[in-house]
Amino acid sequence: MPIASPFWLAPARQPVVFALLDCSVALFFILPLFGQRTGESVAAVSLLGLAWQPLYIKGIYLVLALLTVLWGVAALALQNHHGVIWARCQVPVSLLLNLVGTLSLILSQQPYAAIFTLALLLAKGILSINRH
Repeated sequence: MPIASPFWLAPARQPVVFALLDCSVALFFILPLFGQRTGESVAAVSLLGLAWQPLYIKGIYLVLALLTVLWGVAALALQNHHGVIWARCQVPVSLLLNLVGTLSLILSQQPYAAIFTLALLLAKGILSINRH
């Protein structure tokens, strides 16, 4: 007798779970996940509190975080839309945004924020594997 999977692992629910994981990137604006050097020590600050990073790096962080959150909000708003293009691109774009965000945080040496996005990416990967 096969074991029933939880409702959130059902293939029909996967885009909703992906959207909720995308929206959780908004925690970057609140949680102190970014490191900022202050003299000899490193202070933990939120994304909005980053002050001593070059402007282009902070801009990349902001753009990627906002794009990911907006994609999650759009996915939640359009969860009952059954368009072929939307259904085909919803999950891959979510994975791509998360992958690019994770890589940019790793390359810019922000370990706590990178671990947070890597955990989201791993959750999405596991859900994608379970879908197939």
